[in-house]
Amino acid sequence: MDEKQITVDRHLPAPAIAAILRQLADELEGKAPNEQAPPPWQLHGFNKLKMKLIRDEGGQLVLRFKIKNGDAPPAAPASSAFIDIAEREYRPFKNQFKATFAELTALADRGGLPSAELAGRFWDQARRLTAFPGFGDPHYEEFWQACQALGARVEANDQAGFAAQVAAITELKRRCHRQFK
Repeated sequence: MDEKQITVDRHLPAPAIAAILRQLADELEGKAPNEQAPPPWQLHGFNKLKMKLIRDEGGQLVLRFKIKNGDAPPAAPASSAFIDIAEREYRPFKNQFKATFAELTALADRGGLPSAELAGRFWDQARRLTAFPGFGDPHYEEFWQACQALGARVEANDQAGFAAQVAAITELKRRCHRQFK
């Protein structure tokens, strides 16, 4: 049996969360979905459904739900674009970015500086990472500023500054992942 898990994290105002919970209740009761705003999930054949409502450090509400399906689900509705982006684009790209950042971290630990090619690849990937909506938006601006500062340290051949900036980006990553993972 093929098992597929879908995880959705959304920062939403309380009325939007209430609307999503109403949609979920309607679907569980077998009522027809709202054609104007179909839900961003598929419950067909689900084995497990976990939901959390979290108030983050800024007081914003985060709705997190995980749906585990026992059989491969039918094609998702068009409104599931968020999930599709996560599965098809964001996660594979994030693995590439993670590998590039690991190279930078290893260089910083050894007291080196990145090549122009590695620095350029990191810069391009960081820019692309911050273009994905819904995956850490509150942290994107601070992350992008830290990446710009990292670039300035590399251009100045400042190894100590480079290492400090890698550490700062690592801390930003930890903060973001505490909230969004």
